[in-house]
Amino acid sequence: MTSRGSDRPLYSALLREYMADNAIGEQALADQLGVSRSAISNTRNGRGYPKVIENLHLALPAETAQKIAQAWDLHRTPNANSIVEESESDEMLWKKAKRRDLEGTWHALWQTVVDGQVNFNHETIESSWVRPLVLRVGNTEVSGDNPKGGYLWSADLRFADNEFLLGNYFPQTVAVQSKGTMFAVLHRHGRHLNGLWTGCNYDLDLACGHFVFARNYDELNDLMSKQIASGPMTAVENFGKMDLNNN
Repeated sequence: MTSRGSDRPLYSALLREYMADNAIGEQALADQLGVSRSAISNTRNGRGYPKVIENLHLALPAETAQKIAQAWDLHRTPNANSIVEESESDEMLWKKAKRRDLEGTWHALWQTVVDGQVNFNHETIESSWVRPLVLRVGNTEVSGDNPKGGYLWSADLRFADNEFLLGNYFPQTVAVQSKGTMFAVLHRHGRHLNGLWTGCNYDLDLACGHFVFARNYDELNDLMSKQIASGPMTAVENFGKMDLNNN
């Protein structure tokens, strides 16, 4: 996975950025990792050495080392589920986008339907940047509010215009067929986001519903109520009530 703007893979761009920001030279980093200076130079320029990637935790903050390792893994095995492509401006926009505090733990509330009944289920979400302007999100466990229709999933969401997130979500097990798309609007201060999902679920081949993410779990119910009251009506809300012949 490379950035066309720099012709370097993301893992090397992240390493170069960290070294530049912290004024770390190639030889100094090589000494800390127990590798040659040429191994560091090659990794910085997109010809990665596995030993460099594996040992980064010895010299870099754990979060930074993990982010580079994830980018390295994606470079070697691109995510087949992702439909997001990088543009020539992604590397420039990356610095701006990453300042938005989107990584880490979120709390989510989803509106869906199970056995013909509207269901609201809570989940804990983890998120991390996997390449410029692409945020990977996914639940950590199946929601206790939806044990029958819930499942483990992940999504790669494109961060657009420093405000919108959009992409596809997929199940983490082949036995689950549910999948679809997500579109969300980020609050101007980044505290929460509001969105709509569309896809197939436990009941329907084509369904949609509201969802909200927030850092504070206690905000979820209020955010969902406001969105349903002011936002577009979804197929979940009309489940079982729509009859075009009577309209």
